[in-house]
Amino acid sequence: MTSSEDDETYWSTTADEETTGIAKSGSRPEVDGATMLATLHSGIPVILAMRPYQNAAAIPALIRQLAAHNKGKVTLGAIAPLNHIKPDDPTEFLPGCTGATLKIADPVTYLFHGDNSTKKKPTKVRWPYQTSSTDEIKTDSWAESVGQAQRDVGANLILSPGNWKPAEEAEVEINLEVEQFEAISKQSNDKETCALNLTLGSTWLTQERTRDTLLESIVATQPAAVYMRVLWPKLAHNYASLSDVSILKGYKEICETLSQEDIPLLLPDTDLTGWYLLAFGATGFGTGVTSGARAFKPDQAGGAGAPRKPRYFQPGMLHTVLKTEQTLIESTISGTVCSCPYCAFSRSTNIWTPAAEGGHHLNRISDLTSDISNRKTRRASAKSTIIKAAEFTANVMRQIPLESNSQPSHLSQWEQLF
Repeated sequence: MTSSEDDETYWSTTADEETTGIAKSGSRPEVDGATMLATLHSGIPVILAMRPYQNAAAIPALIRQLAAHNKGKVTLGAIAPLNHIKPDDPTEFLPGCTGATLKIADPVTYLFHGDNSTKKKPTKVRWPYQTSSTDEIKTDSWAESVGQAQRDVGANLILSPGNWKPAEEAEVEINLEVEQFEAISKQSNDKETCALNLTLGSTWLTQERTRDTLLESIVATQPAAVYMRVLWPKLAHNYASLSDVSILKGYKEICETLSQEDIPLLLPDTDLTGWYLLAFGATGFGTGVTSGARAFKPDQAGGAGAPRKPRYFQPGMLHTVLKTEQTLIESTISGTVCSCPYCAFSRSTNIWTPAAEGGHHLNRISDLTSDISNRKTRRASAKSTIIKAAEFTANVMRQIPLESNSQPSHLSQWEQLF
């Protein structure tokens, strides 16, 4: 099983084996704006699963499986980036995500507008708003076209455009986004909710002046929700979590402030770092079956020609290791094996593909989230999980020689911020 078609079948069949109710019926009631607001304020953490460029048809089954497995403890959502979807080829992706309460069509305008030289601009332009001029993208009518594109593909959480904001003119940048958020909000109906969409350089978090400007603007605007991605520095490798303390401190203050103000905060492209930020008041985070959905960072050159190494998310270490190292951990230290449907299928077939890797990753991330679902004990539970992960990692490294990329570098930084 090596082709993308085989991987797609693998994802779908293994996900549906464990799914009950929602998955078998293939439907659930549509969520209106009022229900979505209640969900965002319920205290139940949200996981947003990103649509990958390949094998997208398999993701709805995975979301249904996760929704059924974590019912009552985790709310599932789906993100479809609009650079992946053609206007003249109506997609069934978001309507097909029947296990998802939140359905987001991310306009990803930062890929097309603004001087963000760290991200490659797409070679294909699919929607008219992606080709607009510098002057046009400052207008309410352009913002409204961005909102309508999201409705056209089945989104129920409508985002403001979210153009790139480097904090060179902080007040001007945030004021324009607020104006466009308000323009889109005027278009909204009772079947949807609108969110303030922010795509930020890390200076917004690391500098007190810009951080204050950001928070003051959000609190004054009182959006129904904030959808915020921050450009991280380059990571050591694709499986690393954020360990930059200055950025983490900024995240912490924003999470805590918006939680106190009762403004839901969603953090796409953050994966395990987003899970960590739930402890400080974030409402939810985004992740996916590929590493590109787990961090918003500068594009990095891959190892051209190097064979891909099978990897495995090790929840006890809060980190990803080589699959061969995981086999040693199971036989030498933990004595237990993962019970998720992807690992069960892999054991019965002796197959471990990128599909299995991605499905397992989301299952274990959702379990970690379920474990800290109780808002009253979430902070203490997350801290305890991180301390145990550091202890378990130390024990593993005393007995098993791990390659450098398999050694987590974020745990001590995360613990010190509690």
